[in-house]
Amino acid sequence: MTIFTVIAVIAASWSGVFSFDSPATDAAGIPVIPGTVNLNEPGVPLYPVKTVYVPVPPEVEVHLDYTATRSAVSAASERIVIPRAGVLTGSGLEAHEIPVEPVDYPVETVELEGVFPLAGTQVAVVNIYPFTETGFVQSVAVTLSWESSSVGTRIPENHLLSGFAQGDVYWPASRQRAVSPFWGKPWARIAIRETGAYEVTCSELEAAGCSVSGSPISGISLFSGPGTQFDQLPETEHSLAPVPVLVDDVNGDGVFNGEDRVRFLAGALNRFEYSGGSLRWLYHRYASHRVYWLTWGSGLGARMQSEAGAPDGSPQWGSTIEYTAHLEDGGFWLPRYELRTGWFWKKVNSGESTSVPLNLQDVAG
Repeated sequence: MTIFTVIAVIAASWSGVFSFDSPATDAAGIPVIPGTVNLNEPGVPLYPVKTVYVPVPPEVEVHLDYTATRSAVSAASERIVIPRAGVLTGSGLEAHEIPVEPVDYPVETVELEGVFPLAGTQVAVVNIYPFTETGFVQSVAVTLSWESSSVGTRIPENHLLSGFAQGDVYWPASRQRAVSPFWGKPWARIAIRETGAYEVTCSELEAAGCSVSGSPISGISLFSGPGTQFDQLPETEHSLAPVPVLVDDVNGDGVFNGEDRVRFLAGALNRFEYSGGSLRWLYHRYASHRVYWLTWGSGLGARMQSEAGAPDGSPQWGSTIEYTAHLEDGGFWLPRYELRTGWFWKKVNSGESTSVPLNLQDVAG
């Protein structure tokens, strides 16, 4: 006997209509439309844009359709030349904006940016551009459609999406219990900026409000993530990993107290890392400090392994050592051109030349 399983595929959609007031201009000539913000990327016109978020079922292909009602451009609007965003240079109170080469950045009236995880569900992100060089759109009717056998759930009133997302239905992701090394235990956050060796004493932790005194030495544990920037995939996760430490039990009583200390080696966010037979420079675009998490209580923490260091007749160190230096400065913010950090050291126009003097001391050879 052959058994057939039939799954009903339900064609579903969402539709919305958005109306816009005619654009006005501020003192800088930038078009302003209530309910929108202005795109602000170096070299790109400062288009007004409205972003909407639409919950959709998981693992569906979303299709976009729209119709736009264009308005006769008023005499005032005809005189508008949409300015382009410049680039910031300098720092602090000395920061100022300078012009940048125009960027070809064509936009449709309505664009589907993609589907991303948000607030425990999936949302389609749609950008609406009511005013560009092609004219002003007074009204836009947008439709998103997909095929799915899943039936949505009404968004609760106290949910993050309530009053924020379009529509009143969402598809909550299945709940998964996270496994945390801190479950049922206290923790302390230690942020470091530079690569090096660090230590923290029991008395310093107590002074910072951490009730760690009297905990067993064996339960002192340290964790950190990979210390790298998240990639472009929204679902990317960074897991904590144990960091080996050396716990100096000053009085040898097996209890963490007084001037007992935790010592560990830490790598900064911006650092060299040996991988694949060579050194590579790691960086972080959005943060300056790497975070380490200290916890105590039950369990056994990772420990540094000791190695014998007595002289064994090996050859002595030479008089020189190879050292790799990384020199970088951020004077110009151009995120569309430079995807690693968004910063450039200097701006050099076509046909120009420049030089950067470097002062290196005690160089051999």
